[in-house]
This record gives sequence, C-alpha cells and structure tokens, in this order.
Amino acid sequence: MATMLFCPFCGFRIPSEDPRFCPGCGHPLAGVISPAQGHDGPHPVDANSVPAKTVVQPMPAMETADAWTDKGNAPAVVKPREPASTERMLGLGQTQTRQMFVVLRDAYRGLDDANALLDASRRQRRRAGRCDTILRCMVALVLLDAVAAGLCLWLVATDVVNAIWQVADVLTCVAVVVTVICIGLTSVRRRLRSRLREADDETSRWEMTIERIRHAVEPLEERLPSEACNAGYVTRVLALADEGHPFAEAMMEADDAEGFAGRADAYDGLVPLEIALEDVADAIDGAFVLRNEPDGFDKVSDVDGSASPKRSETDHTQPVRSSIVLPVVAIGSSLVAMALCMALLLWALPARQRDLDGVAAAASYCSDQYQRLTKARDAADSVLGKVSDADGDGVGTLNRLVDAVGNESCSVQDVGKLTDTATGYRNQVKAINAALADVNKLVQAKEGAAQRRLDLYARFQQIWNAVASVARGSAGGDGVLDGTYCREDGSCLQVTHGSTPYRYGSLSHTAGENPLFDDMLDLDLNYQSAQATPSTIISIYLVAGHEGEMCGSAMHPGTSCRDQSLFYVPVGMDLAAADAQNGPDRMLGQYEVDPSNPPDDSKAYLVLGGTRGMGKWESLAAGDVPVISDDTVFYLQ
Repeated sequence: MATMLFCPFCGFRIPSEDPRFCPGCGHPLAGVISPAQGHDGPHPVDANSVPAKTVVQPMPAMETADAWTDKGNAPAVVKPREPASTERMLGLGQTQTRQMFVVLRDAYRGLDDANALLDASRRQRRRAGRCDTILRCMVALVLLDAVAAGLCLWLVATDVVNAIWQVADVLTCVAVVVTVICIGLTSVRRRLRSRLREADDETSRWEMTIERIRHAVEPLEERLPSEACNAGYVTRVLALADEGHPFAEAMMEADDAEGFAGRADAYDGLVPLEIALEDVADAIDGAFVLRNEPDGFDKVSDVDGSASPKRSETDHTQPVRSSIVLPVVAIGSSLVAMALCMALLLWALPARQRDLDGVAAAASYCSDQYQRLTKARDAADSVLGKVSDADGDGVGTLNRLVDAVGNESCSVQDVGKLTDTATGYRNQVKAINAALADVNKLVQAKEGAAQRRLDLYARFQQIWNAVASVARGSAGGDGVLDGTYCREDGSCLQVTHGSTPYRYGSLSHTAGENPLFDDMLDLDLNYQSAQATPSTIISIYLVAGHEGEMCGSAMHPGTSCRDQSLFYVPVGMDLAAADAQNGPDRMLGQYEVDPSNPPDDSKAYLVLGGTRGMGKWESLAAGDVPVISDDTVFYLQ
C-alpha cells in the first residue's frame, strides 16, 4: 500500500512512493521528502524553512571526452548538448515566457474556481430536474390510479362486479399518498425554482466567464503542446524556475508527459505574441468583473477586437422559467383521483353493499319460506301414507299440492324476484296446511275408528274369556252378560248369572210379550269350552231351558228335551261379515239380516233363535225366527 505524503509547501496530499513534483503547487519534491520523512499532515511550511541540503543544485556541466578518458572509461566522443532555450521552444524570451506562465497559472486557477462554482450551480439544477422527474412520475401514477378508480366506480355502479372494498382501499390510499407527495414536491419545487433563477443566472455567467478566459488564453496555449496546457504543469514549471532553474530547463524537467519531445527547436527565434500579455491578463481579470454585471458580456469585446462569445438561445444553462403547468396537473390529477376513490369508497361501494345486503336478506327470507314449504310437504307426505284417494276429495287436493312443490329457486340476484318467489312459497304453505288439516280429520277419524275397534275387541276378549271360564267349571262368568235386554216393541228379558258350576245363570221374561216358551229358564253355554278366543268379534252362542230338559249331544235315545237358542252379540260386531258365506260366525251366519234396517252395532244385544223339542215336547219346536233387524233384537239397556 502506498504511503500517503503531504507537500511541505502547500499541504497537498501526494499518493506516490517517489514523488518528483507536488501536483498542488508544482514545487519539486526530490530530496525534500521521502516515505520515511514525509510531512505528517496537510500543513504547508515556509519554503525558507526547508533545510539547505534539500535545495536542488544546478545541473553539472556535461563532461568532455577527455574527462571520460581520464576516469579510465572507454574512449568515446560525446557531443555536448546545447542548452534548451525558450526562444527555440516557444519563440519567446525567458522573461516573456515567465510572464506567460504566470498569466496561464492565474487563468487556470480562475478556471478551476469558476468550474467549481459552475458545478455547484449545475447540481442545483439537477436537483430541480430530479424534482420535476419525480413529479412527472407522480402524475403518471396518479393518472393510472384515477383510471383504475374510475373503472372500478363504473363496474360497481353498473353491477358488473360485487363490492371490491380492498381494491377501493388501496386506490384511495395511493391517491392520498400521491396527493401529499405532489403537494410536498410542489412546495420543494417552488423553493428550488426560486433558487434556480439565481443559480441559472450564475451558471450562465460562470459559463461565459470560462468561455472568455479560454478565449483569452487561446493564443498562449497555441505555443504549448496540448499535454502542457494544464495547471499542474504550469505550476511545476514556475516552482522549478523559482528554485533557480533556467526556465527552459524547468519546462523540460516538469514535462512528465513529454509534450515537448521533438519540440525543443519548434521555433528558430523570437516570434512575438499576437496580443500583449498585459491585455490577456486584463481580459482574464475583466471576465471576473464583468460577470457581476447583467449585460457586461454583451457590451464588451475581446482584447483582440473579436466579438465576445454570446449567450446561446438554446443553451441548456438558460434560466428555466417557473412553469405552474406541471404542479397544477400533478395536484389536479391527484385530487381527481382522490375524488374518484372517495366516490367509490363512500358512495358506490356502500350503495352496492346495501343492494347486496338487500339481496342477501331477500334470499334468506326466500330460503326460509322454502324450508317451511318442505316441512309442510314432508308432513303432508307422512299423512298421505295413511289415507287413499277413496277417502275423500281432500286427499286428492293435498296430493296435487304436494306434487306442485319444486326445487328451491332463491339464487337470483333480484330483490323483486326473490320477494315474489318467497310469497309464492308462503301461499303454497298456506294451501298445503289447509288441505292437510282436512285430511288430518279423516286420518284422525280412521285412527279413532281403528282404536275404537281395538278397544271393542279388547272388551270382547274379556267377555269371551269370562264366559269360557264357565264352560271350564266356573260359575256365573263374573256376570259379564248380566243386564236387561229389551226389544223395540217393549218386550224385555233379564239375564242373571248364577252360582252353579258349568252354568252361567238364568234368563227370565220381565216385560211385554214373552218370546220364551216359559217365564224363566236356565241359561247355559253351548260350545265356548271347545274354542279358543276368536281373532275377530263374534257372537256368544247360548241356550236356555229347564235343567235336565235341555237337548244335548249326550242325551240317550228316546229321551225328551226342549230348549231355546239365543246369541249374545257384543258391541262392534260386523253382522255383514258374520252373515257372509264361510264367515267367522257360522252359527249366527245361518240367520238372515235385514240390510235396510240392521241392528245398531254400538250396543250389545240378544238375538233369539228357534226352539227345539224332542220327545213329548217335539210339538214345541219352532226353528223359524224373524229376520235379524233393529226391530227384532233385544238391546242391552
């Protein structure tokens, strides 16, 4: 890594391991500093304080051939080199050359100062330019945001899409942020523009100053090679000359770029300058003075009589007028974008959301009504399974209403249509419920009749089992048949249970015409002991007569007997079924039933059969009995 050194004369930092000249002031540094004894900081020292041993000694005279021979070297002929002169190098005398280099040094220093100030002015301009660029980008961004907000507003307002709250929030945030940025950039731009008016004028003046200085030193720079036309070379030459070097030798010594190579004899003699050096110096000084006058450059001509450089009308350094178009467009477009976003966020989206909420509420109401309809349909289906169309017109009506129930259609996005659909569902529910109420009455009636039949059969089982117990040896059968039985004409019979085993009790005539062959008879059973409980309600076959005189299968031949058959018909017995061929009640089925005047099955009654007589009572036989009707049976009172 190279050791960083500093010039002891001007304090300039020298990044070189073996420096020959200071790039800042041009002083020769050979023998003055070295990496081991470099100056420790950028603090210049007085040249007089440099030790005497550091002063560069004049170059020794060229040794002759004799001297080389005396030293024992090989004999060689060396032609002495003629010393360099400013007359042959520049066509000027040494004094005039020195003056020219002083003028060039001052000119280059002035150019450096002017360029530094010019760079500062241009940086100010670049900042203003960047501000305008950012502002243009913000305008483009906010225009895109406005277009997007307008498109979303149109889509929402025309019901093309549903609510897009997230997009609206993003667009609104972008519009607000860009608006704030545009306002801030406009404020910054205004301040920069106010400064830029002065900076532009300064830039223009410094450029004219630089042009004038360069124009003034052109005649001087023509005498130098292009590699030597710089402040570093001129400064080094003057520093070597101040140390005692001849000026021409100093020019050759400082020529690191070897610009004078081959130009040591560029001129044969003195060639005067086209202009006086004093005039060039005055022109340089005048360039700095005239820059402070607004029209100074336009009024003064150069020292050689040529016109001074004019300010170009298309020069990019011309002051830029502070236009309000860009800030107005930026802020206006951002406000438009923000207005569209606010309209989208505060008006279109809430309105659309209200519409969506209304549609959702209508759809929910429609769905609820359809659910009620399906429940009513399911209830109707369960009831229709218990009846048939033959049960009445109401069943057919309910069937048609159930078949009319279709699929749910609550998916439309129109409140009016959803409301109409829900109303239709509600009306269907009312119609189904009304028809269902009528059918339910039929079902209840059928279920009541069925239950009544079950209850009657249960009561019949109790009577049958009680009477059958008499046939198995019990007495009286718990009196299940006891009671008064009367016919329509007023004839009445009394059934009373007794205490004799294998016998129920007695049957007696109590009022009206006596249908019996005696006023009181014993009441016995016929065949219940040989039968199990029937699966349907049938009559109980009884026989009435005097003890020891009733006919039976165990009678001896030639024995006389007489009795009278009768039937106890329980409540709920179906005489039509009993009267049918091969019906469940074969004994009672032998008797004819008047279909136009059947007995009342809601009451228990007795049916009197014929009278049997054998032997001496054979004349009492009367097998024929009246047809069974409401007028011929004896009802239990």
